[in-house]
Amino acid sequence: QQSSRCGFQGCSGPEIQSITRYSPSSTYGINTQTSSIFRAVDWAYPGDRYIDIVAGANYADDMSISDYATYLTMGKPLSMAEFGPDTDGPFVESGTWNTSLIIERIRNDYPRIAFWVTWHSYPEASWSMVSNIDADILLADPFVIICDDFPWNPK
Repeated sequence: QQSSRCGFQGCSGPEIQSITRYSPSSTYGINTQTSSIFRAVDWAYPGDRYIDIVAGANYADDMSISDYATYLTMGKPLSMAEFGPDTDGPFVESGTWNTSLIIERIRNDYPRIAFWVTWHSYPEASWSMVSNIDADILLADPFVIICDDFPWNPK
């Protein structure tokens, strides 16, 4: 049986069988790295009917997530779709962000976060785990699950 649960004007067709994430940013503007216009992270939340996972973006050298309490009010599984050092901080240039502290910070302060994604690096910006320090310690932590832990077969 096919049904539409889209709810938007002009939307018709079968129910979409997918996981939908809401990935908010508290900055708004053409260049979000330098924008001075800030909005609450739930400013565009379309409603529980349309969202399966809340996956915020957060860049802070100390790994603090100032919007964590707001994410929790959405009542959905929580993740960080982008998690890394300050965009203008010293770690981005030096590659000395201690990534082993990511899981400690999540375990101690943000226990509802189910997973996170660190960004990739590019010339003159060290965002990724392997471009910073102690990624091996992070990946060896028993609370961290990596792809090798899953018996996944793409065929």
